[in-house]
Amino acid sequence: MKARIIPGTSRKNLSQMRRWIKLLCIVLHNDFGFGIDRLSRVMDGISKLSDEEKCDPVFWEHADKLLIDQMKIKFDREDYKQVDK
Repeated sequence: MKARIIPGTSRKNLSQMRRWIKLLCIVLHNDFGFGIDRLSRVMDGISKLSDEEKCDPVFWEHADKLLIDQMKIKFDREDYKQVDK
């Protein structure tokens, strides 16, 4: 996945994000058998959600409701007053 330059994002942050996405792809491949087609769909999905997040001021609140409240994944809830400040 090619990194898009996002205003206010440093090259170091882009590099860190790229590394996390690579780790995700390795786990999905090794543990769940994802190949190039499914991994490409994952990366496209991340890109689409990233674009959506830029336009939706309550995106992370919705993400937390899905992941924490509905799916019961043990993530820390975002501090909505401090997100992206």
